[in-house]
Amino acid sequence: LEPHEESGEILVRHFLKDDLLEEELNIISDIVKFHRDRKTPNDHPMWIKLVQDADILEHQGTTEVWINIAYTLYDEKSYDRAMEWWLEDEKCSKGKVKQRKKLNFDFSKKVWDEKLEYVDSFIKRLKEESEGNVFI
Repeated sequence: LEPHEESGEILVRHFLKDDLLEEELNIISDIVKFHRDRKTPNDHPMWIKLVQDADILEHQGTTEVWINIAYTLYDEKSYDRAMEWWLEDEKCSKGKVKQRKKLNFDFSKKVWDEKLEYVDSFIKRLKEESEGNVFI
């Protein structure tokens, strides 16, 4: 169903058309339709910007760890390659910088930074423990 913002808008309009006023339906369908639209300048209404930030933040932190482990297994990559990607890969680092720049609000950037700090400390700890180092 990709691009999911387009199929999502169609589904929203179909399933909610009898339950909402036209104005409400337009607002909700616009939120779905534009949640990945990061044009510059971003002149979308605040509610779309909030969902855009939530969409980015939702993939970070513990969810990021889970998603990347699942992709590593699916792609049959080694544990060492996964650690290398997280800790040393320039593409991973640049991707995180690029994603942070897409955030619309300062509070979203603060949440992003906290999630990134957590993931970095978790991955470093995972690597240390997998190498046989014990923390006391």
